Amino acid sequence: MLRFYHDGHNFTESDVNSISFINLSNKDKDKVGFMGIGFKSAFEATEKPEIHSPPFSFLFNNSVEGGFILPQNTKPKQIKNSYTTLICVAFKNQNIYELINRELIPEEQIDDGVGFSRKTFLHLLKENNNKLSGITDVETPYVKFNITKGESSCTYKINDITNEEEARSEIWLRLEKQFKPNQTQIADFLASRNIKNEELEKVGWEEIISTIIPLTKKGSIYSPDTEYNGILNVYLPTKIKIGLNFDIQGNFIVDATRKNIKNIHGEWNKGLFNNVSNLLIDIFKWCKLFSNPELIDLPNFYSLIPEWDKIEFIPPNILENIKSNFIKLFNSNQLIPIETNSSKKIHYKYPYECIVVDNVILDLFGKRTIEKLSKKKVVLIVGSKTGTSILFSKFLLLCTVCLSKPQFSRIYL
Repeated sequence: MLRFYHDGHNFTESDVNSISFINLSNKDKDKVGFMGIGFKSAFEATEKPEIHSPPFSFLFNNSVEGGFILPQNTKPKQIKNSYTTLICVAFKNQNIYELINRELIPEEQIDDGVGFSRKTFLHLLKENNNKLSGITDVETPYVKFNITKGESSCTYKINDITNEEEARSEIWLRLEKQFKPNQTQIADFLASRNIKNEELEKVGWEEIISTIIPLTKKGSIYSPDTEYNGILNVYLPTKIKIGLNFDIQGNFIVDATRKNIKNIHGEWNKGLFNNVSNLLIDIFKWCKLFSNPELIDLPNFYSLIPEWDKIEFIPPNILENIKSNFIKLFNSNQLIPIETNSSKKIHYKYPYECIVVDNVILDLFGKRTIEKLSKKKVVLIVGSKTGTSILFSKFLLLCTVCLSKPQFSRIYL
């Protein structure tokens, strides 16, 4: 039997009604489960799920007609201290138990890397007044860990709890974009999930798409893990590789195998994709929080600019929209890092204020001559992957992204 303990408020009569029926929920629309369909997935594993939350103790019996929506009273079970609710799942058979047990094996112990992922819980975190809410303490038969706030804004630490001196610890940067889907997108989403809810279709809800980036920290310097192969998360990890050095989390519509996005050209999925460019820009805006160049590895962060031709899971027409929007946003923000000799502080310029040169051009003409003739600030780019020198009269991401993936060096004016 699988037991879930919860420390939220005790069930009310309204909660009992909501969990009993489909498409009926009294949750706020910013909470997981507000569509009123999630609990019914328990019947994949059990015939009689039980819920104990004083003053209520009831079960559903899926083996009788109508039993999956009509609650029956049952004998109360004792609930551990500090918890308010206990959900008991008696497995249908041994195969179900073994399947769930395999799902809990950590990903680092699985050959294909598709296993229980600690980072899943990052997507469920909420932060208010520097306090975390959500699932921050997790224990399975294989691993025990907690999630705490990192030292910098939007960073979080996942810490394994073991008796070993050097327990596993990870640092992640999590950025999110909140938006409200339009009526066409909402209708597409509800239809794809076979949800009939006139209120949801009329009122809508706020949706969130986010990214999590694995960070390393050497001394006091943050750097992204540029060897990381990102995947698409739909609350739980999918098997979809995205060709980026970070994960994207969104309420995308995927098939049962979690290997493909269903109706990828649909209005709902396109609405989510349209916000990916904003997430990319937010990475570089986060970098701007560090005025001290000794605290952040800017070259590696700017290497996160996608190599668009390597992103295969998004159709070309949708990818082109993401790319165009990213370029537009980048060019309209002060995101070009400039470091002065005098203060050793980083300043940021608009692309149109800069001229990009390599070492050969800089040595040949000199910084002062180039800036005088171009009336722009010099930005130095280390050569492309092919070793070819690159000179641009204006820092246009359309050029730099298409021709090479630039690696920014520190820039001295």
